[in-house]
Amino acid sequence: TQIYDRAGLPINRTTMANLMIGVADKLTPLYERFREILLSQTLIHADESTLQVLKELDRKAQAKSYMWQYCSGTHAAHQLVMFEYQATRAGAHALKFLTRPDGSVFDGYLQVDGYAGYNAVDTAIRVGCMAHIRRKFVDAVRALPAHKAHESLAGVPIALIQQLYVIETQLKTATPGARKSGRQIMSAPILGHLKNWLDTHVKCVLPQSLLGKAIHYALGQWTYIVRYIDDGQLSVDNNIAERSIKAYVIGRKNWLFSDSVDGANATAVLMTMVRSAIANQLDPYQYLVTILTQLPYAKTEEDFQSMMPWRVREQAREPLHAPVICLLLAA
Repeated sequence: TQIYDRAGLPINRTTMANLMIGVADKLTPLYERFREILLSQTLIHADESTLQVLKELDRKAQAKSYMWQYCSGTHAAHQLVMFEYQATRAGAHALKFLTRPDGSVFDGYLQVDGYAGYNAVDTAIRVGCMAHIRRKFVDAVRALPAHKAHESLAGVPIALIQQLYVIETQLKTATPGARKSGRQIMSAPILGHLKNWLDTHVKCVLPQSLLGKAIHYALGQWTYIVRYIDDGQLSVDNNIAERSIKAYVIGRKNWLFSDSVDGANATAVLMTMVRSAIANQLDPYQYLVTILTQLPYAKTEEDFQSMMPWRVREQAREPLHAPVICLLLAA
């Protein structure tokens, strides 16, 4: 509102919020088509973060709600990042979002962290996150006095996981087939060493210590975290989803809460459009201008498909304008 005030166009905050809800409502048909395309892909990453909604039926203003996020795999031809608001963290919400209009449930790879709620999507092939495994061992080291950190047993799994990431860097530009072969040859033996270390030390480390918890977590997730070596399209971790949802988390620190459920839903739709544009190397403002200009005239399925971010990128005859802030800085 301050930007409009400086431009001599004062606007009430409530009016602006209602306008954003109205825009999101108009974008909902495109949002639903995003979801259909995402559910047709072979891999989906997912994550969730908290949200406070002040005015929600039968819930206190202090109640914890959730913004769920789903996105395409790193190597997908069509990149989408989608957000959905739900009142709770129940796995039933993931199951509902991942159910197609025809009633079938997503049965590809679902890459997530260790949250058990995703088990509700039992048709999907669960893939784990190596970054979460490493993070718990790093926490065990950081809890020690600085002069004893180098003596921690956790240094061994951390080093082994680091080797796995070095291999991923080497295979970054490889084809999916070559990436799978490289992982089978180079990563599989390291994973074998890591598993042997976990099996050995789970017997002699206190279960309630940070190191003990890290070991038990890794063993509990083992089936999921090793699955990435079986398909070159999979990632070693769920970081692509964590990076996507981080933009939402940073924004939440500024606006703190949603006043209503409609506002939370609007946030999900608008964040979907913005983050999907960015994932396709588009300027989000220009992308919104494009689709909001075309939406009133969209009648056929092809009209809607032409508004997909990758189609907009392909159809652009010249680079999209840089964000206004860049122009101001250059002046």
